[in-house]
Amino acid sequence: MYIVIGSGRCAYEILSFLCIDNTPYLSTGPRPIYSFSDSYQTIEQLSSVSNICDYTFLVAIGNPLIRRREHQRFIDYGYKPGIYVHYSACVYSDLKPGSIVYPLAVVMPGCDLGQSLILNVSSYIGHDVSTGDFVSLNPGARIAGSAHLSHNILLGMNSSIRENISITSDIIVGMGSAVVKSLTSPGIYVGVPARPLLK
Repeated sequence: MYIVIGSGRCAYEILSFLCIDNTPYLSTGPRPIYSFSDSYQTIEQLSSVSNICDYTFLVAIGNPLIRRREHQRFIDYGYKPGIYVHYSACVYSDLKPGSIVYPLAVVMPGCDLGQSLILNVSSYIGHDVSTGDFVSLNPGARIAGSAHLSHNILLGMNSSIRENISITSDIIVGMGSAVVKSLTSPGIYVGVPARPLLK
């Protein structure tokens, strides 16, 4: 059984996939709440649920830095991260704790994936890809074979990563962007080919 932690649509989507009436929902937004059997309480009252130790948690937050913070907070509370894979996804590599795989996502063989990975609808990870922790692929994002992504990376909708390149930590790749060479500096990259976003 899962506790789903989130502050918006990502968490609601995961709850709809789970289709379990008694899945708690914790919000990390301005008014922290969680739902348990359609009741809402403050996050501090989580301990009042008698069988809470039977649950594992999923942090359904797209922003990798916020997801990292909440993931660590619940580990510090003593909870264990779970793994959720939608039945229509095709996953041929091992997933680490905290990972969430949406409908129609594909992970090819030979990958070494970090913890708390989010693969949104129809995202794709090619063969022999390696990722760090807290990587998010929005709908339709693609990573070609043998690419290496570090930690805290967000790939926008329909973005693509060329094969055999590396991406450093703390990167956002904008929607529809194409990364055709390695990215060595943190920042936001947009366009075809992807270039740093100028402020």
